[in-house]
Amino acid sequence: MKFPNSGMNSASQTQTIKKRIKEALHSGSSSVVVVETPDQQGWADWQPRALNDTFAFLSIELHAHGTLMSFMEEILWSLRKEGVYTDFTITDLWRMEKENIPLPEIATAFILSLSDFDQPLLLSLHHLERITDRSVEDFLSLLAQRFPASHCLVLSGLCIPRTMQEMQGVAYLTVEDLPLQSSLASTANEEAGSSLESVLRTGNKALDENDVQMLKSTLIDHHLSVMQAGRVWAMHAWVNRLEEEFSNPEHDFAAAMGAYYAATAQYDKAKIHLDRAVATCPPGTPVHMQATVFQARLIRQTISCDASNELVNPLIFEMEDLSTESAYFWLYEKIQNLIMNNRWAKADELVRNLITICEIAGNARLKKWYECLMVPIHYHYGNIKEAIAYYEASLSLSQKERAFIRASTVIPYAARAYFTAGEVRKGLTLLEESVRELKDNGRLHKLQSHYFALGELYFWESVRLDGPQAEEAKQKSAEALRLHGVYGRLICPSEENLALIREHGTLFSFLNENGMGYGREELMASLTYAPPPFNLFLLNAFTWDAWKKENYQLTLYYGMYAIEVGETSKQKAEFALAYALSALAAIQVNHTAQAKFLTHRFFTVCEETGNNYFFLLSGLIDPLLAFAKKEAIDLAMVSYIEAYLEKTTD
Repeated sequence: MKFPNSGMNSASQTQTIKKRIKEALHSGSSSVVVVETPDQQGWADWQPRALNDTFAFLSIELHAHGTLMSFMEEILWSLRKEGVYTDFTITDLWRMEKENIPLPEIATAFILSLSDFDQPLLLSLHHLERITDRSVEDFLSLLAQRFPASHCLVLSGLCIPRTMQEMQGVAYLTVEDLPLQSSLASTANEEAGSSLESVLRTGNKALDENDVQMLKSTLIDHHLSVMQAGRVWAMHAWVNRLEEEFSNPEHDFAAAMGAYYAATAQYDKAKIHLDRAVATCPPGTPVHMQATVFQARLIRQTISCDASNELVNPLIFEMEDLSTESAYFWLYEKIQNLIMNNRWAKADELVRNLITICEIAGNARLKKWYECLMVPIHYHYGNIKEAIAYYEASLSLSQKERAFIRASTVIPYAARAYFTAGEVRKGLTLLEESVRELKDNGRLHKLQSHYFALGELYFWESVRLDGPQAEEAKQKSAEALRLHGVYGRLICPSEENLALIREHGTLFSFLNENGMGYGREELMASLTYAPPPFNLFLLNAFTWDAWKKENYQLTLYYGMYAIEVGETSKQKAEFALAYALSALAAIQVNHTAQAKFLTHRFFTVCEETGNNYFFLLSGLIDPLLAFAKKEAIDLAMVSYIEAYLEKTTD
């Protein structure tokens, strides 16, 4: 079915779509409605709002390639978030996977649990064209057969697989030319929109007319600009057609295909094309450089940061001038590898040396780019004020440069710096806006670090706040930590990354179950390999949980463990809380000398780092201030904290 655009506004289109979906359901022959959507940003936001007043609605969005397990996880998490519980839980899903039960059996048990609902249920899955796992298609086909006709699974995508169009019990709807605009579109994107749309029209016209040479040229010439605009999926049908026509692309064609597959997490295909591009392009050419950069990212995402640097290092050593923009993109990859692999001292030394090189060369613009990369380094070492200063200096860069920075590791640490300095709303807003921009622009590979930071900050807000606000923050934290794991598995399936994120489901359950002991042993075991800041966040959470339960010996155990990890890794911004909670526990068990030392150390660390956030936790700071006054500990710092609390309104 098609919905013509002529003479129809968005409101009337909404009503038409709702009417057609209801007709399909009420006919009794369809329980699944597949909607083929145009490639326009805004659809994913518009559809749920449009249908929410008609159905009991659950929105499930897959923003990247999904495996069958991750798809079922998404549905179960969304059901739980909406307060809908089934006999088949996320714990059952993980248990069956660990027991090596065949995937079809798991899927069958899952579908049978959905069939037990006694209320209408609308599941919405967006970006269906991004699913490459054939088992997901098989699962959806089975779901269409088993799902009650009174329920509805709405699927939307740019290019619906033909096998899905032919499913029995499926109503297939096509929507064309919806007048939808993304509310997050930037001014720069609007200005560039006409040229980008012209490129997309050229490519789509070539596709329609089967002009493969024109399609090939369009992909080679414009794939990077289309990707930078967040429209990578607009090339989905192009690449599929070109794969059919050209089995062994070389040179710039192979580089373009490899870049597309790398950006869409189809890593096996990406490796084939990028390897071919590197092998067939003359070294030193822009195409060779582009292909090798994508190779380095691919290796980081699928193997390890160290393996990525093994590719990058020799190329950097061959460079004669490190103060050029072309050198920056290689060096950026190396710095990212060092930061993500927690080689902070090496990253610090390298970035400082590069800033000096750019200053000597007179390249002030490039110097600012490197200074931006000092934000995570300064935060890690507890230099909160410096981290904020370097981030705010980056705001003088052009809009395009700032967009690049927002897609790096800078934003999560800048947000943490604001938050830790006591500017809570500014930190959370910066992080949430960056998440929206990353999704809007298709830069999904950075969402893992953003979501972890968001989960961490909202967890501490759930500690600071009371009543419904605390519960809301707690739920936001749990959801962010879940998405951190989801995007980590989908986008960066390297062994070192999977080793880190496989515990996040347990961490989510521990936090969401209000610290009832669920998963504590499993989480403690993960500390042997989990890098900072995850291990410190975990230990701080355990310490706080023990303190709330008035288990002071356990508070001291976890608190001193956190202090040891923090002091060793020099993460001063992260372990101040452990000193405070350990001091309070020592007071309770009458270890006065230890309490005095820990209180003094808490004040010292906060003063050195500019950490004001924990002063906002009244249940923590009030008894510490009273103890400090009684024992005459750092009275100048006591006065500063009292003055800060008087003027703060956050």
